[in-house]
Amino acid sequence: MKREYLLYGGVVVLFGVVVLWATDAPVEATAIAAAVALVLLLAAAVLVRPAPTLLVVGERAGEDLEALHRELRRDGFDLEMCPGPENSSCPVLSGKPCPAHGDPVAAVVIRHPDQKGALAPCGEAFRIAELAVEEGSNREPELVGRYSRVGLERGPEAVGDALDRLLSNAPT
Repeated sequence: MKREYLLYGGVVVLFGVVVLWATDAPVEATAIAAAVALVLLLAAAVLVRPAPTLLVVGERAGEDLEALHRELRRDGFDLEMCPGPENSSCPVLSGKPCPAHGDPVAAVVIRHPDQKGALAPCGEAFRIAELAVEEGSNREPELVGRYSRVGLERGPEAVGDALDRLLSNAPT
């Protein structure tokens, strides 16, 4: 059962408890309704898990990657954005820790067609899986260890699928 249904059900039953209490209903009926509301709300609280954080690196100002963002959020991730070393100085390249918040489970690094040199070292810095998403490319997903790459032209769903495969194969 989805936790949202438990939460909504608990709130509805809790409202019913207030209505019962306000209308001077029997104490037993009010107590039973309160117990049901409490059980539903506790079940919803137990099932609530924070979404894993995904570090999205290298998005340029003015780019329209909203479809990709929606797909990644739909897959259950919170997104932490980083401009990447092409857009600002990367502290990891200077031997300093990355200031990204949270504890990301993977990094999605946007690789631009005009970009030269190595990718941002996010996977290495956090010791997490890293997915290179190549703009302007129709590259099929490739997976090597905890690194993968895929062409953005294949669509946001293909990026999500590549990320799922990467995370299922990544060493812990």
